[in-house]
Amino acid sequence: MFIPSELCVLGGIPDELRTNGMAMRNIMATTRRNPAQKMKSIEDFAAQLCSQKTFKEWGVEVDSRPQVLDAKVLPAPTALLDKGYQPIDENFLRQLAV
Repeated sequence: MFIPSELCVLGGIPDELRTNGMAMRNIMATTRRNPAQKMKSIEDFAAQLCSQKTFKEWGVEVDSRPQVLDAKVLPAPTALLDKGYQPIDENFLRQLAV
């Protein structure tokens, strides 16, 4: 199973490591990937699935190429906070306490 790192919460990390800014930056740098890296990871995962013996025996086929879709980029949502409406963007999410 592949779970995007953006949806994962780091667990099992001691509090002293969590409060170490440099260590947390290193962890985030290791887990944060650009879109091309993410796509490569997904394609590799699909290829790995296709090569499994069980998949071949059952006749299951998985296309390792992504499906191309037309899409629209939506504007960033806003949140009503004490200070009024604020856009929810990358900077806003970084300020949240974890």
